[in-house]
Amino acid sequence: MGRRGSCFAVVAACLFASAHGSAWSQGAAPLTYPKFGFSVQLPAGIQPVQAAPQQGAELFETYVCQGVAYGVVVLKSPRKDVRPSVLLEQALTMVIAVAPEVRITRWQSNSAQGLPFNGFSVTVPADKISNAMEPWMRDIVGSDSIVQSGAVADIPGLVDTAVGLFAIGPKSRAAQVEQSARSAVESLRWLNWKPGERAETRKQSAPQYPHPQLKAGEIQVCGVVDLVSAKRDRVTLLVDEATVYGGKPARLDPPREKTVLVRSLPSAIVPGSRILAIGKNAGAGKPLNADRIEPVGAPAAPASPPVTGG
Repeated sequence: MGRRGSCFAVVAACLFASAHGSAWSQGAAPLTYPKFGFSVQLPAGIQPVQAAPQQGAELFETYVCQGVAYGVVVLKSPRKDVRPSVLLEQALTMVIAVAPEVRITRWQSNSAQGLPFNGFSVTVPADKISNAMEPWMRDIVGSDSIVQSGAVADIPGLVDTAVGLFAIGPKSRAAQVEQSARSAVESLRWLNWKPGERAETRKQSAPQYPHPQLKAGEIQVCGVVDLVSAKRDRVTLLVDEATVYGGKPARLDPPREKTVLVRSLPSAIVPGSRILAIGKNAGAGKPLNADRIEPVGAPAAPASPPVTGG
């Protein structure tokens, strides 16, 4: 599978409003997963298909119904301090960098109990789809471009494990594919879930970072390095925690992208490294001129080449 042709596989491998009731016009097929603590509804008439296993997925089930494919996946992060949602953001960023012709849009929806899912829709042009695509998938897409729409959220109480739901079909049915993914999300229920449990679990399980006494006007950000410039004077950081002067650490979910400028980047910092950076707080969306930057824990294996142009 070529580098660009594999964009769909990259996203699928790494992945994996209020409730409106069943949105399936043909009726719903309930699926329950007691081991992982959730249930979900897909359209009645789904037929299971045997898909190639995805590395890192503890659960990966695929179905087909009336020309659209559906998937239910449970993904465990290889590192307890890097949530699957961060890995997904890294994968989507890599897809954009490798194949700018691949179109990615974002959306959000809530489960039946009101917990948020971060969604995306990816369109891969027909001429970029690999010839190695599985036959059952080729039957669905035909000669058209492929659209995958999906969403992911942490499983309550398991900060290193997430559930993902997705739908796949031809570009000519893009609106239906995205609505199918949204409907699956809105039908999902966490078994034995109690209000407040998710936030409290995260608060207790969140990795601890050093929080030195900040000076007035400074901010400390922590997160995973996504990109490093060729001159090693700039990094793109997926920030999942921020602390301002006089405040308490704030968790960011989903992580937010931040450009960090630095005079000299330590050699140990590469894409996948977890770092902290401190500098003058210029505001949201503005680059951070770091006076201090250092690794926090061991770096993860890079998902892309260690240094990129820029």
